[in-house]
Amino acid sequence: MVICGSRFWPASGNSKKESGSDCRMVDRPVSKVRPRCSSRGTVWLASQIEGAIHTDGKTWTRYGAKSGLPSSWVWDVTEDAEGNLWFATQGGLGCYRPDMSPPETELLNPPVKVAPLEPVYLQLSARDSWLGTPEDELQFSWRIDAGEWSPFTTENRLLLDRLSSGTHRFEVRSLDRQFNIDPTPAAVTFEVLAPVIFRPWFLALSGIGLLALVLTTGAAIHRSRRLKQTQQRLIDDLESELQEAHEMQMSLLPSGAIDTDNVQAAGRCVPANHVGGDYYSFDWMGGGESFVFGAADVSGKAMKAAVRVMQLSGMLRYELRDDRTPVQVLKGLHWLLLDHLDVASFVTSCLGSLNAETGLVQLANGGHPYPIHLTADGKLHEIEMPSMPLGMTLPSGVTHNVVDRELSLEAGETIIFYSDGVTDLQDEDGEFYGEEQFFDALKLLAGKPPTELVDALMDELGKFKGKAAQTDDVTMVAVRWGAAVG
Repeated sequence: MVICGSRFWPASGNSKKESGSDCRMVDRPVSKVRPRCSSRGTVWLASQIEGAIHTDGKTWTRYGAKSGLPSSWVWDVTEDAEGNLWFATQGGLGCYRPDMSPPETELLNPPVKVAPLEPVYLQLSARDSWLGTPEDELQFSWRIDAGEWSPFTTENRLLLDRLSSGTHRFEVRSLDRQFNIDPTPAAVTFEVLAPVIFRPWFLALSGIGLLALVLTTGAAIHRSRRLKQTQQRLIDDLESELQEAHEMQMSLLPSGAIDTDNVQAAGRCVPANHVGGDYYSFDWMGGGESFVFGAADVSGKAMKAAVRVMQLSGMLRYELRDDRTPVQVLKGLHWLLLDHLDVASFVTSCLGSLNAETGLVQLANGGHPYPIHLTADGKLHEIEMPSMPLGMTLPSGVTHNVVDRELSLEAGETIIFYSDGVTDLQDEDGEFYGEEQFFDALKLLAGKPPTELVDALMDELGKFKGKAAQTDDVTMVAVRWGAAVG
C-alpha cells in the first residue's frame, strides 16, 4: 500500500481545493458502504467502519490504517486509467498500486512411491513475490488426476486416502489476497504400489515428525518459561499439532454407523490422550454378503502407539483381501507385525465375520478381551477364546496361536468387542469399573440398536469416571443381526 502525499482540505461554505487535486471534502459520508468494480472483475467497498474491502465474491480482504491507509474511515474508492486505486479517507487520500504478480506454489517433500492402501500426506506451500500476503492468508486449490479443482482454502496439509494402485498426478495452485492465481500449478506424479510388500514409510515418517515436533516444542517451552507470552504461544502451537494428529487418527475409523435390514453396527474410540493405541473397524466384504468387524489394542501409549495404529490400519486392509477368514487374517497380521514391532511390543485383536443372510458369525482372537454374545432378552455369554497377542516375539520352541470360534445369531442378538480400557477405567476414588458392572449394564441394554447401546455405555463410563484422569484408551464395537425382538 503506497500512500500519496496529497490531502483534503476541510469542508466549508467555499470548498477549498488542494493544489493538483480536484477532490472535495464533505462533512459526513453519504452512505455507509460504497461498492466499486475494478478492471480485474473484483469489487472494492468503501466503509466508514471496516475501511476498504476487496472481494471476488468468495473471499474478503480488508485494508485499514494498519495496512497503510491514512485512516480506516474510507468514504470512496475509484480506479484510474493506469489501474491504480485511490481511496478518499478521513485522514487524506491514499493510493494503492495492485500487486499483479501471482504467488509461486510448491510441494514440500512430495511422495514418489506409496505403500499399498497407505494414506498419502501432502504439505503445500507458496511464496508471495512482494510479501503482500502473509503466509497464513495464502490459499490453495488442488486436484488429482486432472479432476475438478477444489475450492480455495488456507489449509496447507492434505491427507489422501484409499487411492487405487497405479500412477497418480497431483496438482496444486495458490491464491494471494489480491486474487492472483498461480498460472503454473505445482505438480507431482507418484505411484501407489500394488499390495505385494507393505511399507509404512509415510506413517513412520509422520510419527517421527510429530514426535520431533513435540520434543522441539517442549524444549522451546523450557527455554522460554520466563516469557509467559512466548510460552503460551508455543503451547497453543503444540495443542494445534496434537489436535491435527488426533484428527488424522480418527479419520482411520469408520465414518458412521451401519444400519441395514439385517445388520446394524456402531463403535466408539475415546483415547486417553490426543492420540492413542486403540483401533476398530467394520465394513462390507465379499460383494455385500459378509460384514467384517474388529477391534485392536496396540501396546504403548500416546504418539508411539498412534503411529503403530496407523501402520496396523493399512496392514489390516491388506490382509482382508480375497475374502479371507478372520483366523487367516489375524495369522497374516501376526507375521507382518513381527517385521515391524520391537521385541517388547505387541498387538491384541479380535476379528469377526457375519453372514448377513444366515446370521452365522466366525470369530478369531489374538490376546484381546473375550467377545460378548448378548441375546435380545438380556442373557449374556462371554465367548472364551484364550490366545496370544499378535506380533509378540516368543521363546524358541513356543508356537504362536490364534483361536477361532463359530456361532449362529438369532434375530436381535448382538456381538460386542471392547478394549481393556473399559473394565480398567477408574473413578476418583481409584475403584475400577470392572467386568461385573460392565456386564450388568449390557444386560439392561439388551435388544437396543448398537448406536444406542454404545452411546449409553460411553455415557455411563463418563459418569463413573467423573473428574478422574483417564489412563487408558476406551473402545467398544457392537454388531447386531436382524431386527430387535419385541
